[in-house]
Amino acid sequence: MKKDIIFRIIYDLVVLLAVFVLPWWLSSILVILGLFLFRSFYEIFIPALAMDSLYGNSGGSFVLSNIFSIFAVILFLLSYSIKTRFSF
Repeated sequence: MKKDIIFRIIYDLVVLLAVFVLPWWLSSILVILGLFLFRSFYEIFIPALAMDSLYGNSGGSFVLSNIFSIFAVILFLLSYSIKTRFSF
């Protein structure tokens, strides 16, 4: 149990570091992988907000300026429904 928590914290730190160091598409892949590695990956919203701050369109509409956060909510809900129907 304690190993899982330590692994989750390390993974969260790696993903957060990846948001600032790696291109957006590699960070997105790490975030999506985290959805399937962990049961309830609520931490998906922190990198999404950071990616919106870095890469979002500040002068555009709400959807364009918050595209990563909207995508994170959709992915979280989809992964939750898939995980409840199938046993992971």
